[in-house]
Amino acid sequence: MLKPTAVAVVLNACLSVACAAPHDPFASFAGFALWSSTLDQVRQTLGPVDMTRSGDASSSLTSICYSVRGAYVNFFSGEMGGGTRLEGVAVSKAPPHRNCTTPASSDRLSVLQIGGLRLGMTKAQFSAMAPASVSWDRNSALSTKIAARESDSELPAIPATHRRAVVSSLGAQFVAGKAVMFYVLRHEEE
Repeated sequence: MLKPTAVAVVLNACLSVACAAPHDPFASFAGFALWSSTLDQVRQTLGPVDMTRSGDASSSLTSICYSVRGAYVNFFSGEMGGGTRLEGVAVSKAPPHRNCTTPASSDRLSVLQIGGLRLGMTKAQFSAMAPASVSWDRNSALSTKIAARESDSELPAIPATHRRAVVSSLGAQFVAGKAVMFYVLRHEEE
C-alpha cells in the first residue's frame, strides 16, 4: 500500500520539480507528462474523483486515485507542485487508504506501466531496467538518476535560475519477489 507520508518524504528530498527530457521513458504516464500536466487535467480526462490532501507545508501531498482492472493508480502532487502539478504516479495492487474511482474512460489506463516498470516484475527485472544503481531495503527498491535537462524550454514556468538537473526517482515494493507497487517521481535539483 502506498502511504502518502512515504511519498511526501521522497518528494521533499528534492529541491524543486521538473519536466523530463523528451527521450526519457519515465517522463509520462497514460499520456500525462509529469510536471507539465496538472491533477485537474487528469480529472478532466479520466473523470471526476475526489482529491485527498494530507500533511502540511513541506510534507503536503495531494492525490487522486483510480481503480482499473484490479490495480490502483494514484496521481499526486506535493509541496513543490503546489498540490496541482502532476509530480508523480504510483500503481499498486493493494487498495490505498481511501476509495478509488473507476475512470469514466479507461482507454488511457489500458497499459499500466511506465518506462518498463510494471506490476508483477521481478527484482532482477527492476534492477535491469532502472536508469541508475538500485538501493535495496529488504523488499523495497529505489533508483535515482540525475541528468542535465535538454533545454530551458522544458520548464517555461520555472525561472532559469532554478533550472539545473532533472532527477528521476523510481521505486517499487515486492512481495514474494514480484512488484506489488511501483512509483515514479520527477524533480529538479539546484
